[in-house]
Amino acid sequence: MRGDDAAGVLIIRRLMEPAQPNPPNSRIQSKHSNSAREEPLFFEAGPLPEAATGALRRFRPDWAIFIDSADMGAKPGTVRWLEPRELEEFSANTHAFPLGGLSEYFSAEFGCRVAVLGIQPYNLEIDSPVSEEVKRAIEEILSAITSEFK
Repeated sequence: MRGDDAAGVLIIRRLMEPAQPNPPNSRIQSKHSNSAREEPLFFEAGPLPEAATGALRRFRPDWAIFIDSADMGAKPGTVRWLEPRELEEFSANTHAFPLGGLSEYFSAEFGCRVAVLGIQPYNLEIDSPVSEEVKRAIEEILSAITSEFK
């Protein structure tokens, strides 16, 4: 709905496509994880990530990773890991509950580590398309994720 703010949702939807080797919401074996839980759970949280608490409670994650647009003052399409405490500074503020506070809640409630993958937006205007810069970032992220979990 707001141009480049769709980046995280577009990534998750692609990861959940039936055309992928694993069915939607599947758990995919990681070849690199040393954790007792080696399979990720991908799901779309959209503008209300706090609605994901039920799914996370059942899954009992070691990690919760948010992928979202974040105005970091960088070149459009820049991808950067952000600390949850940085979110208030960089957030695009399109969520009902700030991701920084939600990250703290997830960490306390589920005992998991929380990370945020921020993507610098170019355009957040209502009804605008996703920019070419952010489309390229989406493809790079998808490539990295799918190569990790093959």
